[in-house]
Amino acid sequence: MIAVGAPDPELTRIARAGFSVLALGALVMVAWVVLAPLSGAIIAPAFVKVDMNRKVVQHQEGGIVKQILVRDGERAKAARLEAERAFLTEVMFPPELAARSGEPKVAELLQRETALFRARREALDSQIAVLRKQIRQTEDEAQALAGQIAAEARALKSQRSDMDCENSQFTIHKPRPELQFRSAFVN
Repeated sequence: MIAVGAPDPELTRIARAGFSVLALGALVMVAWVVLAPLSGAIIAPAFVKVDMNRKVVQHQEGGIVKQILVRDGERAKAARLEAERAFLTEVMFPPELAARSGEPKVAELLQRETALFRARREALDSQIAVLRKQIRQTEDEAQALAGQIAAEARALKSQRSDMDCENSQFTIHKPRPELQFRSAFVN
């Protein structure tokens, strides 16, 4: 019997096993922290930019602004999208935006939209080239298949001709029934 104040040996064994697993895990983690080389990180130049540069907007004569309809860069983006839609070779930015191209933020925006346009245009051109190549290959395949069908048709016609020729040689001529009937009355 187990005494009332004494711990259960089974519970003690389970608790020791649990603490042993935790201690072993902590020991492995400490060993990894000490031994793992962390100097191999990749360093790259970058900058963080907020999606919208917030600015205070006031009406010239006072009042409350209900809605701002244009975000930074939307006119440049609209010009790029229009150039993509019209399949142009370069982006034509609005004159008021092109006039401000000396400002650093505007120049960065125009450069970014131009680079994006060129990248998307190159991707589109390469897709068009791949599709044209696939069309040529499909046309060549269709011509080859048409030639194969014509050859099979000629072979079938030749086989039918040969079969008709062979059948005509082996045709058994049966006497016509009217001739048999007459011969019966002649005797």
